[in-house]
Amino acid sequence: MPPPLSTVPLSQSLNELDAAYTTAQEKTDRLSRLYEGLPESVTRPAVAAALADLDDDTDAALASYEKLRQRLEGEGKALESDGLQIPAIAALLLMNHDEGNVDDFLAAYGERRAANSPPAEAVEYALAGLRDPDEIERVRQASRQMHLPVSITAALLRRRDDGIEVYEGLRRELTAQGLERDTRRAVAGILAVSLEPAQAIRRWLEARSALAKLGLQGSYADIAAAFGASDRRGPRAFALAYAAQRQALARSEIDDADRFAPELAHEGTSRQTDSWTGKPIPATYGDFDPFTFFYYHWTVTKGTKGSYGWEPVYKDKSWSGDGKSWWGGFGGGGGFGSSGSSWGGSSWGSSGGGTSFGGFGGGGGFGGGSSGGSSW
Repeated sequence: MPPPLSTVPLSQSLNELDAAYTTAQEKTDRLSRLYEGLPESVTRPAVAAALADLDDDTDAALASYEKLRQRLEGEGKALESDGLQIPAIAALLLMNHDEGNVDDFLAAYGERRAANSPPAEAVEYALAGLRDPDEIERVRQASRQMHLPVSITAALLRRRDDGIEVYEGLRRELTAQGLERDTRRAVAGILAVSLEPAQAIRRWLEARSALAKLGLQGSYADIAAAFGASDRRGPRAFALAYAAQRQALARSEIDDADRFAPELAHEGTSRQTDSWTGKPIPATYGDFDPFTFFYYHWTVTKGTKGSYGWEPVYKDKSWSGDGKSWWGGFGGGGGFGSSGSSWGGSSWGSSGGGTSFGGFGGGGGFGGGSSGGSSW
């Protein structure tokens, strides 16, 4: 097991931080280049983040995205007329290696709309590849029972037969950790999909502790720890990578980009591979990377009660705190300016967290007018 942060010599920690920051800055540079290459739209920041880990070659990533986007615009007129954002859908399908399954996606969407599902709900069923009536009903009932979004529920049920029981057990265990209800649901959902139950809470606690030693606390850090729990590098390496990624993103010119730090810092969330196993995602509809759906729910919100997205977490401001509150494990905040490290002592850019990231729909959400469905 790696040594705890508090026992590592400061010189070693600074070297590791600089190395982590180099990687984080490379990802941030890719995101910025992609952002510049995309047209102005409400989905622009989210699409840039989705493509940032697709390919080191940003031109290739943009070309793949543009090809898929044009096809969706040509064949998916109903999506646009329903108020959905085609650029965001194209990016999500591309991330999940579903670019060859557009026909199935559109058919699934059309079936749910014909069954009177609102657009925001229909697209979620379609993204999860839900077409079988029996599976749709099973997922719908479980989603209502657990108060979880459809896509996360589908992930739980497909990953393991006892997905509901595992989720409920983890949620109960997390009650003792002082988490708010909505944060507890989010953490339990991530852990239930990504890890065996016997090790999930232990690894989450280790990742949470590592982040706290860097001065990272609050609901956003708690959910970041849920991502870090499944990172094969261990909690300490993830904590450093997350801190580096958040700083690099905060220094970019893209508003709220540092919200993407947990996903971008997690090892394996790239190149159409399963973010938890590191294995390539099969190019068959219905197989999916959990990161795709976590990304969707992490960034999508309309800011109204009852809409899709991790609204309470999204509104939480612990992700955007001043840099002086960070790095408690390395001598008390203010960064590393005196050491010559590239981290410096500046604040984290975004100050309030009050502006919408610009999610996937007219009001900042995936759907245009719908406000129904489950929420965290």
